[in-house]
Amino acid sequence: MLVLLVVAGLVGATAEAVIARSDDERYRSPGRLVTVAGTDIHLNCTGTGAPTVVLEAGLGEPSLSWADVQSSLDDGLRVCGYDRAGLGWSGAADDGAWTGEEAAAHLAGLLSAAGEQGPYVLVAHSVGALVSREFRQAHPEEVTAMVLLDPTDDEAVRTGGVPTVAVVERRIRGLLARTGVLRWSGEWLVPAVVGDQPPQALLSRLPAAYHPGAIEASLRELRGTVASADHLLRQEDSSWGDLPVTVVSAASASRPQRDAHAALAARSSRGEHVSAESGGHYVHYADPQWVVGLVREAAATAG
Repeated sequence: MLVLLVVAGLVGATAEAVIARSDDERYRSPGRLVTVAGTDIHLNCTGTGAPTVVLEAGLGEPSLSWADVQSSLDDGLRVCGYDRAGLGWSGAADDGAWTGEEAAAHLAGLLSAAGEQGPYVLVAHSVGALVSREFRQAHPEEVTAMVLLDPTDDEAVRTGGVPTVAVVERRIRGLLARTGVLRWSGEWLVPAVVGDQPPQALLSRLPAAYHPGAIEASLRELRGTVASADHLLRQEDSSWGDLPVTVVSAASASRPQRDAHAALAARSSRGEHVSAESGGHYVHYADPQWVVGLVREAAATAG
């Protein structure tokens, strides 16, 4: 049985390597590549209007994770999603450690190089909230509102460290990607793993979204979350003034997580803490139209 599994894995890996060579033609990017600090970053901006909404995906997730939200927002708003280095259609990151501070600096460079104008409404999911908070810290005059979906608790991350289970999970994902399992079974496997139904635009392009390089990039991000959380706890402003901020807790969030989210919202005199009524951590998968409403409210308030 072990020999059969090894042989099957080798055959799958060989077939995957051959098929993947034509993925660039088969799965064309919805946006364009913009060079930032020597790396080609995939940026997809749609719609017109102001302020500009910038979508920040969660740990290891591509910009397509926002597909349903973005397609419903770009009527009357400029909406930009992008793939962080190594993810989706973006070029590979350098060999250094990932930090939210560095990712925020890359985002600022991306928006500038692409000619996208502020002010910005930052909409972030999970670990992406660390990046959006670093961006706001560095460019407070350019951020007019924030919507944070089930954001990562920086104190819990700094205390708990990098979870071994999450590392192992991504190693398994990498193996599934390299052997072709994710390509052929991803449309049911990915929803089963995340617990909610991702956008069809993502499911139809899984090999481009979760290729082996992207899995490695997600591991790099995972390992950098502790330092990122620590940097925010040491350097971030404790008060966000009257910045419109909406912090969303998932329906499945624990009491400590909800408390952390409420405290984050309380940093602003115009902060609001709300809870999703259904679904899990991927709030924008479970109820994208509700999220769209929250973002439109934030944009209108900011305007």
